[in-house]
Amino acid sequence: MMKASIVISLAGAAMLALTGCSSDDSSAAPTEDSLRTALDAQYSRLQTADWTTDYDHLSQRCQDMYSREDYVAAAAKAYEGRDFSGPQELAITMDGDSATVVATSFDGKGNKAPMTWRYVDGEWVYDNC
Repeated sequence: MMKASIVISLAGAAMLALTGCSSDDSSAAPTEDSLRTALDAQYSRLQTADWTTDYDHLSQRCQDMYSREDYVAAAAKAYEGRDFSGPQELAITMDGDSATVVATSFDGKGNKAPMTWRYVDGEWVYDNC
């Protein structure tokens, strides 16, 4: 079972539970536009509570730390009763193949902690574990 601090960290992701943006060209350079696409996809999964698919967009490091089952259970608990019916607000700081993102969901809840995203093999993945 995951510790409370891990759930908080996942929740900060408004976590947003996490995502990536696939690209057919793994040599493509990371861009803010491609990151925003990944963040939008991740928020869409948040809106539909698709935690199982969201797990696939965690970095390998995060997947090595948490099983799919633990992640799904923690995310479901962290987001129960939240309102994600509207858009999120994003503050993004790019640094090469990594980025720091502060996301504020539609309901304004969450810890608004900075989240780390990494560009790996042509895909942005959530790496804040």
